[in-house]
Amino acid sequence: MGKPRLSHSGRRAKNELGWYSLDEGDNQQERFASYLIAAIQQATGGHCSTSEAMAQKRQYASLTSLFAQLFIELAQWHRPLYLVIDDYHLITNPVIHDAMRFFLRHQPENFTLVVLSRNLPQLGIANLRVRDQLLEIGSQQLAFNHQEAKQFFDRRLSSPIEAAESSRMCDDVAGWATALQLIALSARQNHTSAHHSARRLAGINASHLSDYLVDEVLDNVDVSTRHFLLKSAILRSMNDALIVRVTGEENGQMRLEEIERQGLFLQRMDDTGEWFSYHPLFGSFLRQRCQWELAAELPEIHRAAAESWMEQGFPSEAIHHALAAGDAQMLRDILLNHAWGLFNHSELALLEESLKALPWESLLENPRLVLLQAWLMQSQHRYSEVNTLLARAEQEIKGVMDGTLHAEFNALRAQVAINDGNPEEAERLAKLALDELPLAWFL
Repeated sequence: MGKPRLSHSGRRAKNELGWYSLDEGDNQQERFASYLIAAIQQATGGHCSTSEAMAQKRQYASLTSLFAQLFIELAQWHRPLYLVIDDYHLITNPVIHDAMRFFLRHQPENFTLVVLSRNLPQLGIANLRVRDQLLEIGSQQLAFNHQEAKQFFDRRLSSPIEAAESSRMCDDVAGWATALQLIALSARQNHTSAHHSARRLAGINASHLSDYLVDEVLDNVDVSTRHFLLKSAILRSMNDALIVRVTGEENGQMRLEEIERQGLFLQRMDDTGEWFSYHPLFGSFLRQRCQWELAAELPEIHRAAAESWMEQGFPSEAIHHALAAGDAQMLRDILLNHAWGLFNHSELALLEESLKALPWESLLENPRLVLLQAWLMQSQHRYSEVNTLLARAEQEIKGVMDGTLHAEFNALRAQVAINDGNPEEAERLAKLALDELPLAWFL
């Protein structure tokens, strides 16, 4: 699949509910479109097959034209339909914002879009408010009230606390759920009163949170647990096999469940309890500490993670760790085996970052990677750069160039000529490509 979090969310999705968890790579509009429609396909049981095919093959002029086709298919879907887009704050591409504003203006009446974001998304919110088509749930609505705080502490502390005391603590942190969790965790680990922990946390802000997590969480676990937290934090999602490979634990699943029981901000990502992830705030803190405390070990830890992801069939996650490890040879090997599959799944930004990390000499030794780089340029309408790159490669590749590869170069040049409004040149190049391709290509 190339995107574990989408597939994990799919396991817990119910009928007529699609769930799309974003990451930074989803700013590539082709990838965004592909996964958004995949989530809707999941919710409708495959009702929008034409839109799915268009997205996968990138056969659309723009995101709005693709969404228009999607709405034509959804017009025949007469039951309520829900799509959740998680972590929308990670989207910074204005083209995607514009397309989603179009989506909101034209979506069917039986369609409900739920957007989860840490900030106000750029989706024409004011207009939706005026038309009474928006239900907003912000930080104030998510904050715990006194009754919820009391229930929270009663479930997490070994001995109950007075309602007045839990109310004071709730007020001290303005009902912030993460802060309340930190208070409860500190009280459990240090065998102190929750009120004592709350007094230390009162007035906390983002700049203080790291110090608090060190003092009240990281410094209060044993050395083994500390190392486990730091090493496992490099994983955006984790399961038994990943934990065994990355941390050296004999039983990764048992260790994960133990960390979960300790309340160390570990979240289940599916109903079966196979996949886990850290709370984003805690995970970010741990990764920063890992860079400070385990800097010398980090490349090897990332290499282990990449190998485990490859064994489980997730090359995009493996690339993420190969890049972090600075291992050009591992990165090259992954690309040679999986780059075109990732290209067809619109992982364009990840591929471009990966190719930039490889030296030019490595690309020349593996000229199909040059072809891949050229297709990436073509997909971004950088037509002049495509021809420059191909000409340079042909000039510098050592030895006789493979005829099939040369044909593929010309086929790409023909595509560029078409896109550039030169059909005569495109026809000439296409004929050259056909003449050079072996008979096996046509069988």
